[in-house]
Amino acid sequence: SRDVDDLDGCAMACVFEIAQSDDSPVVSPVRSERSLTPKVPDALVRGVPCRCLLAGGGRPFRAFGKAATRHVRQCSGYNIFVSHDWQTSRWLKYASLLVLLNSRAAALATLVVSLALGLLVAYEVWPNYSWLVSIGYLTFALFFLFWQHIRDIFWAPKLAFLDKLCIPQDDEEVKEKCILGLAGFLKRSGKLVILFSESYIGRLWCIYEITAFMRMHSSQVHIDMQTVPVVLPLLILLHAAWWFAVRLLTFLIWQTSQGSSTTNVLAVVAVGLAVMFLITYPLQAWVGRRLTKNLQSLSRQLREFDVHESKCSCCSAGHERPSGERIPCDRDLIYQRLADWYGNDDDDLQGRLESFNKAVRTQFADRILSTWAEQSIPVKGFICTVFSMNTPFLIIRIPDAIGQAQQQPSATLACIVAINVLIVGWGYIWPAMLFYLWACKTMWTLTLQYNQWPILIEVGAAAFVLLSWGIVAGACVFSVLFRWWAPLVVFVVVMALGLYLLRFFTLPMKRCRKNTVEKPSAECAQVVRDDMSSFSI
Repeated sequence: SRDVDDLDGCAMACVFEIAQSDDSPVVSPVRSERSLTPKVPDALVRGVPCRCLLAGGGRPFRAFGKAATRHVRQCSGYNIFVSHDWQTSRWLKYASLLVLLNSRAAALATLVVSLALGLLVAYEVWPNYSWLVSIGYLTFALFFLFWQHIRDIFWAPKLAFLDKLCIPQDDEEVKEKCILGLAGFLKRSGKLVILFSESYIGRLWCIYEITAFMRMHSSQVHIDMQTVPVVLPLLILLHAAWWFAVRLLTFLIWQTSQGSSTTNVLAVVAVGLAVMFLITYPLQAWVGRRLTKNLQSLSRQLREFDVHESKCSCCSAGHERPSGERIPCDRDLIYQRLADWYGNDDDDLQGRLESFNKAVRTQFADRILSTWAEQSIPVKGFICTVFSMNTPFLIIRIPDAIGQAQQQPSATLACIVAINVLIVGWGYIWPAMLFYLWACKTMWTLTLQYNQWPILIEVGAAAFVLLSWGIVAGACVFSVLFRWWAPLVVFVVVMALGLYLLRFFTLPMKRCRKNTVEKPSAECAQVVRDDMSSFSI
């Protein structure tokens, strides 16, 4: 394998003959004078603050229309390189980046504000109003939508590379240089963020971006890549909306039922939650099944990958603009670069491209799936977004907990009482959220595998999800009736069990991944060994 820094000298006078079937894309049989290079002039290295990616509801991701470039600035490198395809909705990409870039800060800010207000109310510094809960939710919304803007006020902005913003669109000559030097931008990027959709792996330029990023960072022990399925944030936000509605409904019912018997209140809450569940669960299930199918599709696409079947816009247009002007073939360029990176010196072009295919089916599959397939829903993203729908109720529960604790004769008993009040009145929702998600994940996979009786399967899935949630929530709430230490023990056990199930109990996903990464042949293994000096994953 050739060293990547010497690749710009590959504009050699050689001709590659491409043996194609009738169905293969038409590419130029003669090597073009144009050549992809891992070097890009410093003057062309320009980035945008991450907040610009989120401007106008993801306006930069519109497939058509001119993007605002007033915030583009000269830089030496990028915090993230955003890899995506233009066939996917801008709104899905926008939601993906919100969860990726802002959810952690939003969760932390909501927790700090809720704790502070709860303590202020408990010690009568602030009046106890029911509407104070809304401040917690407003805090989450503010930081979730605008954290990158807030962050840039106090610290240097994080810079990102997005092709539409960082590559000049009004100067064809400079634009051509930037496209040919795309690997140079990837070399200067600390992290590759892949906004994965159903059509992503099938785009030739997307595959090239992943390949170039791995090559440019081959000397690093850890290559920082993150695969974000664009459907995933939609599912997380649906779960967040569901739990927000659950908490709001239960709060309103309890507030308006003061003086009523506990049995009647519980009955009203149960009926309200059941109705809400029947309305919202079908949408959650549909998005969840789509996410699961995306994972299976990614696995299949990687297992069956063939670079000749990848789509390229120039080939799709027949290498001709509507005006009749000829379009240079990008496929030819990428084939040339892949041929320089893969295979042995005595291989022809087809042999080198087949070596690349085998690398994608083995090394690439393992590396890409490791950023997602271990768990179809990342627990951190779920916790930061969905758990925050319960956090604002600390404003109400902390004064109750402190008030009851102050009535106890000893400090030890006061701590026990305060913890029990917080768990029974507030914390029980967290393990219920985890088990609800785990039950949903299990049912999404099973309904895809066993779809002979779809209506029966759907009803059974909904019943299983609702039952799992009810058992966990009930165990946390009613454990206080047995021993003083029961709520804390039950809470810790069910939280640990829920996290374990979400993190490790993903057997269908692992089977899918296991089937994806085929065992390399002896020929492929030799190619990989020969390539290890300059490329490792």
